[in-house]
Amino acid sequence: MNHFFRKLKKSLFRQKNNYLIDDQEYQGEGEEEISDSSEIFVKVENIRRSYFFWFYLVIFLIFIILLTKLWILQIIKGDYNRALAEGNRIRLRNVTAARGLIYDRNQEVLAKNIPDFALVVYPADIPKKEEERDELYRQIAELGGLPFEKVKEKAEAGKDKYLESIVLKENLAHEEALILEEKTAKIKGVAIEKRSTRGYLTGVGLAHILGYVGDINEEEYQANPSYNLNDKIGKVGLEKYYQDNLKGAEGREQIEVDSLGRLKRIIAKREPLAGDGLILSLDANLQRKAREFLAGQLSAQKLNKGVAIVSDPRNGEILAMVSLPDYDNNIFESPILKDVYPNLINDPNQPLFNRAISGVYPSGSTIKPVIAAAALQEGEITINDWIIDKGFIEVPNQYDPSIVYRFPDWKVHGSVNIIKAIAESCNVFFYTIGGGFDRIKGLGVERLDKYFKLFGLGEKTGVDLDGEAKGLVPDSEWKQKNKREPWVLG
Repeated sequence: MNHFFRKLKKSLFRQKNNYLIDDQEYQGEGEEEISDSSEIFVKVENIRRSYFFWFYLVIFLIFIILLTKLWILQIIKGDYNRALAEGNRIRLRNVTAARGLIYDRNQEVLAKNIPDFALVVYPADIPKKEEERDELYRQIAELGGLPFEKVKEKAEAGKDKYLESIVLKENLAHEEALILEEKTAKIKGVAIEKRSTRGYLTGVGLAHILGYVGDINEEEYQANPSYNLNDKIGKVGLEKYYQDNLKGAEGREQIEVDSLGRLKRIIAKREPLAGDGLILSLDANLQRKAREFLAGQLSAQKLNKGVAIVSDPRNGEILAMVSLPDYDNNIFESPILKDVYPNLINDPNQPLFNRAISGVYPSGSTIKPVIAAAALQEGEITINDWIIDKGFIEVPNQYDPSIVYRFPDWKVHGSVNIIKAIAESCNVFFYTIGGGFDRIKGLGVERLDKYFKLFGLGEKTGVDLDGEAKGLVPDSEWKQKNKREPWVLG
């Protein structure tokens, strides 16, 4: 700019004699030359100074704007921007705790954790713009062999959960995991994550007891706000009943990542706390034998549904519990679930139904010790009282004696007392002391009802399994209400 003004001065100086006032315009005054060129130079200098003033003013204003912006970024929003910058490099992630193992009474492992791989995406790396997100989802769907809609649904549901990864495909074989790890190496936020699945002992009929785990659903997630969207949760059986004990407590780690969201180093870590182990009263060997025996008996009789329970009479512990038909609970952690599950739920034999606790059946001979205890307590009989079992008992209708009801025994027992009656499961003996016959008055419906309920019949046992049904102890009131007829003998 100084160069421009110097050239302007020289030009004006060379032409100073030309700056005349036209004599035609100013007649009578003659030709007048501007004698002093200093005025011209003063004007030029003023122009130059004016240009410099505005130039420096603009520079000054730009400097003030930049300084103000820097002040806002560094001072006013310094903490926010620092956290934002750190967030691009330092992240927090949850660390899933190992689920507790389940053992039988002899420490044999019945449920364990199996190492597994999953294709995941980290929410912090999911783009903000919808079109960019869709492009990422399309890449993942193509590489993982997944439907685009499924990838988008899962990712969108968890993209605000910054502390946990979003599982898009699990149960990856080792070879598939290696291939995907290589293919996704340059896709920001996509990784292969080491996880675990549940594995159960097979062939011993434990599925109804152990149950299985599965992905947490929306209803379960709402009921358990401390859980994560990726958590596995017990669905049925002991896995569900002891969910809080088996789950453990998750850990957390602070990590440094690169521009692609890949782990560079772990800065700090709080170790997860593994879930509690669970030791059952079951004996796996006895369970295996009970299943083999029940399956053999059903096959011999051309049946396919049945229950076998073995308990310790000293304390009521369940040593074996088999419900047939059963199923393989490992399929619920397997990719073939979607193919097998429809067959399970549509099977007319209902293999998912635990007949041992959810089925309701006539008590059969298991009721006889209860009747015996009640008769002894009420003084209706002693161990020295004997009756003659001819293989049946006949009871006349109380309103029409010509009508006689005949109740058979499974064999002729002859002379029996209460000890022999229990040992040989004598039907006639318990018909007699329960309902009364001949010289024995019997307990009658009201006292039978009383003692059945004292022994807990008609109520749930409280077994630590979901889905238990309570039995029925009918009495006169129940029969009148449901059958619309009075209670009668015979």
